[in-house]
Amino acid sequence: MKEFLVAIFYLISSFFTALFTDIDFIPQIPYNQVINFESVSAEEIPLTESEKLACREWYDCNILLKDGAKELPYDFKTNGKSLNKNTDDWEIFVSPESEAGAVYQNGKTSYITLTHKQSGLVATVEATIYEENATCEWTVFIKNEAEEKSPVISKFYALDESFETGDTTVYYSKGSRDEPYDFALMKKNLTAFPANFDSLEGRSTDNYLPYFNISGEKCDLILGIGWSGFWKAEMKEISGNTQIKAGQETFKAYLLPGEEVRSPLVSLSFCNSENPLKGFNVFRKWVTDSVYPENIPDVMTMMEVAGPLSTNTAGQIIDTMNTFDKRVFEEVDYFWMDAGWYKFNEGWHDSVGTWVPDENRYPNGIKELSDYGKERDCGLVLWYEPERVRVGSEIYNSHIEKSQWLLDIGDDESLLYNLANEDAFNYLCELIVSSLKENKVSIYRQDFNIAPADFWETALKLDLTGFKYDTKNGAKYAIDMVPAATEPEPTDPEPTEPVVPEGTTVTLHFMKPDAWASVNAYLWTTVGAVAGYEGYNTWPGKAISDEDADGWFDLAVVTENAFYFIFNDGSNQTADLQTGAIGGDTELWIVGNEVFPEKPLNTVLIHFQKPAAWGNTINAYAWDANGTQLLGAWPGTAVNANTDNSGWYDLTVETAEAFSFIFNDGANQTGDLATGELKFQNELWVYADQTVTTEMPDGWSNTNLPIFVP
Repeated sequence: MKEFLVAIFYLISSFFTALFTDIDFIPQIPYNQVINFESVSAEEIPLTESEKLACREWYDCNILLKDGAKELPYDFKTNGKSLNKNTDDWEIFVSPESEAGAVYQNGKTSYITLTHKQSGLVATVEATIYEENATCEWTVFIKNEAEEKSPVISKFYALDESFETGDTTVYYSKGSRDEPYDFALMKKNLTAFPANFDSLEGRSTDNYLPYFNISGEKCDLILGIGWSGFWKAEMKEISGNTQIKAGQETFKAYLLPGEEVRSPLVSLSFCNSENPLKGFNVFRKWVTDSVYPENIPDVMTMMEVAGPLSTNTAGQIIDTMNTFDKRVFEEVDYFWMDAGWYKFNEGWHDSVGTWVPDENRYPNGIKELSDYGKERDCGLVLWYEPERVRVGSEIYNSHIEKSQWLLDIGDDESLLYNLANEDAFNYLCELIVSSLKENKVSIYRQDFNIAPADFWETALKLDLTGFKYDTKNGAKYAIDMVPAATEPEPTDPEPTEPVVPEGTTVTLHFMKPDAWASVNAYLWTTVGAVAGYEGYNTWPGKAISDEDADGWFDLAVVTENAFYFIFNDGSNQTADLQTGAIGGDTELWIVGNEVFPEKPLNTVLIHFQKPAAWGNTINAYAWDANGTQLLGAWPGTAVNANTDNSGWYDLTVETAEAFSFIFNDGANQTGDLATGELKFQNELWVYADQTVTTEMPDGWSNTNLPIFVP
């Protein structure tokens, strides 16, 4: 019966998809990766004791700091000084571990307190390990307990750590932007060139889902990032070590006395399998075991009885369900009522913000249907979208005079409810809870069909309550948008509020892919063209040039507001990219679909052909023009054998400047060699006779450099 109901559901949904879709305007799917996995048996999925132990040992060393360890897996700067590089500036206390389940279901929780010796800043890390799931999670809170402003906090990463994984592939999913490739599974082989993932327009799952299956030769990690606004993750693999940074996309602010900010929550699951399917299943099992509330069943079957287009009355819905065979109710756990159960005009969307049942269709309220379902052992699922408020809805009409409650960007349709205002927040909670009780709702379904970023930026400009800082009781978004203070030099005791001056310049630097003949820039905002750059708002935009002949194509835009952009050559293009909030002159570097706030380092990949008489342990020693050792003291760092080309060894270096190097086996060595002038991406081959060339040897099938084609 369940299979029958599922088939009927897909038949109906497919019919309406075809009915309302213009086939001629379905965009080509740009993500056409074919990803196949070997089948995996049920016996291979459960975690082994060694995998659980690996999680426990990492957690004890890095989170609980046992055996005197001081390498923390999170980091932030205070007045430009890194926590991890200056742990002696902090007093660190680790609480005893709780009993399992005392704080979080199945987890053992500890609190790590770091007190800054030079200020009133106190960082508290709430950390929990789920031993049976080989998973741990943590959140970092920073509070100013002094009576004056805190030092400026910046570079706040919930995760900043390196893992010995070997060669690594990361599996991830696209987010949802109402496109044909929504939620498509993707994969990327990590290299020394960073892979960046982030959110768009303030919606945390629009661009990518914040879950990553990091599958390595030596171990696997499954990373989860819990955050409802802008987040960003950066991953790269150098010499078998995968380096990961994750946190809010932008953070730079001081705290007033008593104020507190927090990082996103980070979870890490550990396993070790040649099949990435195990990693997916390890993460899912942790979620079902320990994240879902205990009263949520493993499987729930729902039947939609009123969709967004429905105009049926309660009586008509009940009459229809009375025709169903009793076996339907035996197989269904919940009735589902989607958007539109309130009174609307032309469509369900035009009255979002009215959370009262339409009295014409439901004269006895939604509870009449709830009671009907209860008699058949079925609960009710009801749809809400509390953060969006349409003009003319009940919330709009009741609270439009309260300027702090509704955020308006002048689109004449939707406003954003200001959850950062404490009074507004409490009112909405009481309203929704009352609605849930009155309508006897079993499961609350929440939607979010509005991009909040422009509303948050408007609130910042208007200096609304809760949008200047991430305060204890209010600001659920602001710290994600722009800083509460521009970061001063460490000697400046009085940071000032940011003021975007007239003539603020945003400079975009785009690295042209080799296959592109030219570069155009296309710009837009949520309300049209960027003011003064209307010519860039007609596809494909305007051509830009590489004035410095360094591979970077540059465009300077004078504007006070954030904007979106696409680079293209008329045929190929990047994804939709964005600047983020603008708090002063800004430079952004774009490589492929990745946007960097700082100029990325040059990548140098050197292949060395080992002389026949040398041993099999090859080291690389390198130094820059100032004599600084880049790979440690002599004999340097061991390099890995090239798996595709016998007798060759690979060295990857990220650097801003050219450098010199020597290969050796501890007894034999080359002479002093040099890279020469560097581009953004460089590849060299060093033959056994010490000939250095940029030409690929015969028989090599590819360049091995990271590819950044959008």
